[in-house]
Amino acid sequence: MSATAVLAEALREEDGILVYTSPAASDPRHSTDWFFDEVGRRDARRILVDLRRATGMEDGLRGSVYRRHREFEGRRVAVLGASQLQEFVVMFLVAATGHRGTRYFTDEQAARKWLAEA
Repeated sequence: MSATAVLAEALREEDGILVYTSPAASDPRHSTDWFFDEVGRRDARRILVDLRRATGMEDGLRGSVYRRHREFEGRRVAVLGASQLQEFVVMFLVAATGHRGTRYFTDEQAARKWLAEA
C-alpha cells in the first residue's frame, strides 16, 4: 500500500469531527504536510489529532506545524497523545504560535467532550 493510501485511511469524519490517527510507520514530515493539505480542503471546524501511535516528534514535523499553523485559524484542535515528550512539544508549539484553539489531552473521551463544547 502506498504512503498516501495509508494516510488517507488515517483520516475520517466522525460526528462532525475530522479525526486523524497518525500512522505508526510514516514519514512525519510527509504525513504532517499531507494532513495540513487535507485540512485545507475541508470545512471541518473541530479536529482530533491522535498521536498515540506516533513514534517521535522529529524536527521536520515540528517545523512543518510551525510554518503551517495558521491553517488551523478558526478551528478547534484536540491533540491526543501518550507521552510527556508529545505534551511538551504540542504545548511549546501552541505557545509559540499563539493558537488558543488547540489543547493537548491524554484521554480521548475528554478530548471529544472539549471539542463538542465548540
